[in-house]
Amino acid sequence: MKVGDLVIVNVPPVGKKNWPSCHGVIIEKKVFRENDGVAVKNRTWWYVLRSDTGAIEKFHDDWLEAGKNGSW
Repeated sequence: MKVGDLVIVNVPPVGKKNWPSCHGVIIEKKVFRENDGVAVKNRTWWYVLRSDTGAIEKFHDDWLEAGKNGSW
């Protein structure tokens, strides 16, 4: 993924299983070193302009899928 890509955001709120995904555009990428208590690793975070709320939010790779040509 890169800045400018269309993505699908799949982040259900806690306790909700059937939450609809939304679309967005990646506007920035940042890599942070994180310590999860077991190991220190780099994690890529993407700042996404969400199409459903118009908000800019931070997501990591586990929550995003790259949009495919014409898939939406």
